[in-house]
Amino acid sequence: MSLFDQARNAAEDYAKNNPDQVNEAIQRVGEEVDQRTGGRFTDQIDQAEQAVAQQMGAEQADQPAAQDQPAQQDQTEGDQQA
Repeated sequence: MSLFDQARNAAEDYAKNNPDQVNEAIQRVGEEVDQRTGGRFTDQIDQAEQAVAQQMGAEQADQPAAQDQPAQQDQTEGDQQA
């Protein structure tokens, strides 16, 4: 087993055993990147956060994409009623 494989396995084990800390770290990094890019890539950063959380075996408690969906449905319903 290579050093990279050992590091990856250790990171995966840590993520499975400490999901809250991993989620917090993922969100901190995402917020920092979003701030440094001036909010120009917010959607892409949110997608990357979710992908990293899934890859690490942790699930994010705060998923912006899921929060955006009800607002879109409300707009669609309003368009249908008009």
